[in-house]
Parts: sequence; C-alpha cells; structure tokens
Amino acid sequence: MASPALLALAAALASQGEGLVVEPAITTWLEVDTNANRVPVGVLGGDADPGKLRPPGDDVERPSFDALARADAALDVAYSAPGLRLSAESAAGVKLFVEEEQERLVVAQSRASLVTARLPAELVLSLSAFGKARAQRSGRRTYAIARGDATLERALFGVAWRIGLEGQAFEALDDARFSFAGGGLVLGARAPLGDGERLDVVVDVAGRGFPFAARDLDNPDSRPRRTDGASTLSLHVTSARRLFLSAGYALVRNDSNARGESWLRHRVQALVGFRLPGSLTVGAVGSAQLTSYDDGVSLGQAYFLGDEDETQNMLELTLSKPVLGGISLEARGALFGNELASEGARFSRQTAAIGVRVEL
Repeated sequence: MASPALLALAAALASQGEGLVVEPAITTWLEVDTNANRVPVGVLGGDADPGKLRPPGDDVERPSFDALARADAALDVAYSAPGLRLSAESAAGVKLFVEEEQERLVVAQSRASLVTARLPAELVLSLSAFGKARAQRSGRRTYAIARGDATLERALFGVAWRIGLEGQAFEALDDARFSFAGGGLVLGARAPLGDGERLDVVVDVAGRGFPFAARDLDNPDSRPRRTDGASTLSLHVTSARRLFLSAGYALVRNDSNARGESWLRHRVQALVGFRLPGSLTVGAVGSAQLTSYDDGVSLGQAYFLGDEDETQNMLELTLSKPVLGGISLEARGALFGNELASEGARFSRQTAAIGVRVEL
C-alpha cells in the first residue's frame, strides 16, 4: 500500500518549485552477528502437526556467532514541479561473513513513485512500484518480490480520503510452497492533529493464491491449491517536530483454506529520532508482534525468517555523526526475536556494527 510518508507529500505539491535532486551514497560496515545462520532454538518437525516442535539434537543446526563486512550503495533521484513529484530510490548491497561462507549474500531493491495533483476535482493520484531480489550462497532465504499500487486522494472536511488498488507477487526460490500472487483494495484517511502531527488510518482487504502449495498438506500434489484472504486495519500517528515520533498499530486477520494457516496478528511499532549537541543524530525503532494461530503454529512459521526482520520483534539504536563534508560515522546495535506466540520456534539474534557513510 502507499506509505503515509508518500501520501503526506500531496498537500505540499502545489507550492513546490521545479528541481532535480540526485543523492548517491556508499556505506561500509564492520559487524558482528550472534546468529549469522538465523536458526531457531527449536525447529518445526517435518512431519509433525502444526504447533509441534522437534527439540534440538546433534543433527540440528545451531546458532553461529560470526563477523562480517557489509557494503551498501544507494542512489536517490527526485524531481519536483508544481503539482508533480517523481522519485526513485535504488540500493544494492553485499554481506560477506568470515566463517559462515554459505550465509554470504547479495541484495538489490528499487522503489519508484509518482504523485500528481494535476487532476480535476482536486484529486491527487499516487502511483508506486517496488521490487527486491535477494540471493544467498546457500540458497536459503533467496527470493524476489514485486509490489505496486495506485491510489486517489481528495481532501474533504479537513480530512484527506483515499481509495486504491494494490498487487504483489512473491517468489520463494528456496521453497516454492511459499510463493504467491495477489491483490486487493485499500481505503484510508489522514487527519491533522496539530501543527506537526497527523493520524493515518488504513484498511486493506486482499487475497493471495499459492500455486505450488496444496490445501491438503499431506497430499502436496492434490487440488485445490492454497488460497488466503487477509484483512488489515492499521493506525499510524506521526509527530514531526524537533523530537520526531512515529507510532503504529496493525491488526491483521488471515483466513486460509489450508490447515494451520489461519491466524490473528497484533503488531505495534514505534520510532523516535532527535539531534544532540555536536550534530549527533540518534534514532531508535522498536516493534513487537503477537500472533494467535487457529490450529496452533502454522507451517508458515518454518519460513518466518525468510520474511526479513520486519516480521520479528526487534529493537534497534542508531547513531550518526558527520565528520568531514559528506562523510559520516555511524554505529548501530540491534536485538531481534521471534514473534510472541504460545508455541513455535524460539529465535534470538543480536548485531552490532560500525560504519562509514559517504554522500557523493
């Protein structure tokens, strides 16, 4: 769906002058990772019912502590004219572990968006597209994802109302059962709460088809195939002052025709950022997720680590300080854990990194 940050641009578009901004940057990191291979403490048994765990033994992979070097290159391009904004954000990176060579990976992603107020009836059109590909030497957590959406927005009674359509496709190259394609309807509203505050409310109703996953898990070649319907309600509050605050809550209901894949999820997330004397910028983000599964833990939990860190509980602190021209020193520490659930794999991971960012 269109992000609140993207939609917030619409109100200021008419007053923006023309301009092209190009911002390339390169960041290098030295990092340590307490769970470089991202394995849980317990693993879901291959033939077990949902919710059953196979305890770790001699034949089970265990978390591995390792050091790594990371390099990221980013290019942000934006063009603004009265009533129009075009932007593209692209990035590519590589992670090279010292011991866990099978965990070495490359990743690339790009996001493009268009926001225009050059429509009749004071309508604002937003279009966006996102693509990401990730390849790991071991083949695990190797996937490609594409998303796109289109929304129309109009201000009425002091509130910006919007309606739109979205579509997405996910290709799990390491396990085709989790590949899907789908789309849905998005409804939303944004209301100012003060000079620097706003509230965003979004309702998203979507469907997904899993062409390589059977409804009956015991008969992988049987018909019909798995289909899911997901409904999401999200609330997001932002305060853009000297102390930047952002907090959100999402309620997600997933209904599936496959055993073990229906669930109800609560997720909260908060972000805070501020600047200290000496041009030291501090940022912190944290999230917590609680899921209850209709039939116990789902088969999908075996793949939850492939959905990236945003599906886990996490707390991350970042420090950044410019030192010379466009060169900044950055430090980051993060804690990751599995979602809060009564049963399931237990996962823990901590990272610490120091890096240099060069804005070209």
